[in-house]
Formats: sequence, C-alpha cells, structure tokens
Amino acid sequence: MELNNFSKNRILVNPDEIFLHNAWDDASWTDEQISDALNIIEKNSKNKLDEETIKNYENKASFYWDEFYATHENNFFKNRLWLFTEFSEILTKSNNGLAITQRSNNATLPFLPLYKYFFSLPKLNEQKMTDDFLRESYNIFEIGCGVGNTIYPIIEKIKDKHSYIFGCDFSQHAIKVLKSNPSYDATKCHVFLCDITQEDVNLKFPFPINSIDVIILIFVLSSIHPLKLKPAITQILPYLKVGGYILIRDYGRYDLAQLRFKQGKCLGDNFYVRCDGTRAYFFTQEEMRNLFLDLNGGKQNNQLIEIQNIMDKRIIVNRKKMLKMHRVWIQCKYQKI
Repeated sequence: MELNNFSKNRILVNPDEIFLHNAWDDASWTDEQISDALNIIEKNSKNKLDEETIKNYENKASFYWDEFYATHENNFFKNRLWLFTEFSEILTKSNNGLAITQRSNNATLPFLPLYKYFFSLPKLNEQKMTDDFLRESYNIFEIGCGVGNTIYPIIEKIKDKHSYIFGCDFSQHAIKVLKSNPSYDATKCHVFLCDITQEDVNLKFPFPINSIDVIILIFVLSSIHPLKLKPAITQILPYLKVGGYILIRDYGRYDLAQLRFKQGKCLGDNFYVRCDGTRAYFFTQEEMRNLFLDLNGGKQNNQLIEIQNIMDKRIIVNRKKMLKMHRVWIQCKYQKI
C-alpha cells in the first residue's frame, strides 16, 4: 500500500514518545530489526511460484491493473500533494519562466499555447512544427499515471502556458477514469495507453526525442518484471532533454509491505504478487543506481548523473490503535548530461 509522504521535521529521539505524532522521519533500524526482516523474507520467499504461473502474471499484468482500477476507480490513492516538497524540480522551469526565455532567437513559431500545436495536425509523423515547439516548451511526462494522482496536483500548479503534461499507463481503465475526471484539461495535459516494457514503444509516444524536461516514475518500476526494467529505461531515455530529470519514488527493501507477504506469493527474489494479481518489487539503492547508471551492457552510462539516491525510512503511527509501522521507500533523481 502506498502512503502519503510527510514533511521531514520529526526525528524520534525518545522511544517513549513514539505515539505523540503520526509519523517520524529518518528512522534508524537496529541490527535486530534487520535480522528479523531478513528472516521474514527468507520465510515468505522459500517456496517460489512455478514458471507457468509466473509467466501468466506477466502476460496478464495489464489485465490485473485494469481489474484493480475497475474495483477502486479513483478512490484508492490520494493526490500526491507531497510531490513538490520531495521533487521541487517538477515546477522549477514552469514557475520561473525559463521555458519561455530559453526559446531560440531564431524560432519562427508564433507564441501560442502548446495544445493548439499538439492538436493541430492529425498525424504524428507530420508534426514538424509541433516537434519544434515541444523541444522548446517545458514538458513533463509521467509513466504509470494511473488515475491522475500525480497529474492533477501538477495541473493545479502549472501557470506557464508553454508547459504541458503527458501521462501514460498500460491500464485502459485507468486512462478512462483519468479522462472522465472533471479536472482533466486537454489544454494542459494529454494521457494515452502505453506499456513501456514493449519493444518499439516510441511508436506510441506523441512527442519527439529530446522533448521532455521531467520524467516521473512514482511506484511504477516496482510493478515491472525486474528483467524488463533496463530495456524499458533504455527506451525512454532518448526522449529526455539534456539537463532534464528522471524522478523516482518506489518501494525499498524491508518495507512493511514486503514483510507482510505470506508464503505462496513470491515470484522471485524480492518480487511478489498481491492477492489482486498486481506485483511489487522491493529495491536497494545499489539496484536502482545500476538501473540508471549501468544501461550500456555493463559499461558506465555517460548520459546520466545521480543527484539523489536515498532510503526514506519512516515510522508511521496509528495512535488510536497504538500501532507502529516501519515504511521504507527509495527516492532517486537522475539528470541527463
């Protein structure tokens, strides 16, 4: 389960005070806690599912997410208002006007909102003017947009008419729910059906190479089969502008969600299937770093630099039930150079 983030301003010093607040930041783990977590993981991963069952969950991944959104619609996840605290890069250019001032002096395109270009030509391969404009405007692309819990908070913040948000998801039902929301605004965003793990995914992208300023991946990579992660990232990287950011938040190793899995739900090392058929992988910092800085057959990738790679360990408290939950998320930022 994904929980909302909290401002990082409470550090638990005295264990006797744990139930004074709903959350504590930068929670340290004792050797005993780590040992207990390892024992639980060893137990819940002891009997992995057979290859045929694992393949079935892979082949029907979009089906299970369709079922998830058909059941929950837009009532499961909350809008991610914490985005702008954790990822200030999202709005940096759109708020200070850099997207406009960085336009080429030789640009001949008239100064009109992006959507008028985007919808002016019927065929993507005929969008020369649109492509030029996209490369000079400020564009955000969320992969795994779901029903819009990231997109809608960004729409509320964007003021620059030369800013635009793209979103994709491989759940057709999620896209349907997102577009049916009264807040959906085609003058500010465009969402479409797409599975980034498929080959030739670029044929489905409604924007050219080197046109995206920020790529957002929020609890998305964990739902993809680990063997498909590098090829997927390799496919999307060319669309990021030089200087652009890839922003990631996902499940970290030993998170409560991992420790809650029972036997019979393990697909592979640190990779599980939930009761509803959706899947979750739990990352280490090194694994995430290798995904983004080691994309070229084992050679260091010279296209990205690591800006941030942290394990966000928190204690979430239910004061009414006197329960404490140890959550572990991983948060990373990479910049194209």
